[in-house]
Amino acid sequence: GRTSWSPDGATLALEVLGTSFDAPAIALVEVATSSLDNASVLEAPAGYAWTLPSFRHDGALVVLETSTSSTGANPRVVVIDSVGALVSTIDLAGMDGVLDIDHDVSGYWLLVVDDAGGAFWFGPDSSGRLPGSGFTSASW
Repeated sequence: GRTSWSPDGATLALEVLGTSFDAPAIALVEVATSSLDNASVLEAPAGYAWTLPSFRHDGALVVLETSTSSTGANPRVVVIDSVGALVSTIDLAGMDGVLDIDHDVSGYWLLVVDDAGGAFWFGPDSSGRLPGSGFTSASW
């Protein structure tokens, strides 16, 4: 799945599926490790999945959290720490679904593409929508 390097280049976050957990999760792999078996796996709360990891400037991880139930809540973008604890959420008012997320190289600006093809940016003190439509992925 999707991968993202930490700002210091020491950790790779990747979206994984495994037999020991029920939904997609995020694995953190230290660059000096010799095996993926040494990865730390961060699992979403029961009934949810975490995908699309993207590191923020401070090393916190931004992920898409989706319900694994067909009647579950709308997806949300959450910020988690290195052990998977919730730090905060990002308000996605007006978006029903998310196709992709990505931080710029500074880690301060987040781009979110919704399932209607709109592109939205989130910065330190403000947010907005990019002109145009039909976007399918987020990349700086």
